[in-house]
Amino acid sequence: QALALTGSTPAVDTDLDSQVMIRTEARTANGESAPGYCNATLISARILVTAAHCVVQSWFIHDNVIDVNVGHYKYITRPDGKVVRIGYVNYLKSTQTAQMIFSADMQRRMQNGGMMTNVPPEDDYAVVVLSTPLALPLDFPYRRLVSQSLLNQVISGVNSLSPTIVTVNPWEEVTTSDTKRFAVLNKISWNSSGWFESKSTSRVQEGDSGGGLLVK
Repeated sequence: QALALTGSTPAVDTDLDSQVMIRTEARTANGESAPGYCNATLISARILVTAAHCVVQSWFIHDNVIDVNVGHYKYITRPDGKVVRIGYVNYLKSTQTAQMIFSADMQRRMQNGGMMTNVPPEDDYAVVVLSTPLALPLDFPYRRLVSQSLLNQVISGVNSLSPTIVTVNPWEEVTTSDTKRFAVLNKISWNSSGWFESKSTSRVQEGDSGGGLLVK
């Protein structure tokens, strides 16, 4: 009875369409193919932000191919006039090559560790640049970029801004069609390593990696 992103609710707000599901090629320890499914945040029609561990193996095997699935909740109107949500559907699927950009520290780790490089939390981010822009609506709600000074303000006051994690995860869904979900992290703090750690009641599941953490 697993639910992706436990302690969460359906992310039906169309402003959250920028959170998408991605797939890349990966390998097991013995070299067998093991495609990986993750999340990413669209900041433009060509640029996504995701977790480094979601794409690092694709980079190593010189595959650099990524599947991007953009979806939304689907509704129908019953004969009695009531509008009901019936599930989550992908309305755009794109498979293409991409440039994958990692932090300088992560690149050094990759040079030393190879394909099975351990990815620590402080370096677990990557920028993915698609070879061709996605054919999305002109009013698509991309996540907007902010200045470094505003980012510093967000970080310093993150607990008061109700940081919200959003994920798309059909693989952990068993009893519901609520594939895209969100949850507020109600207990986060800096740890001794210098990055945020969540001890919130909400938890992520396999396949939630790379999900966007949003604040207003």
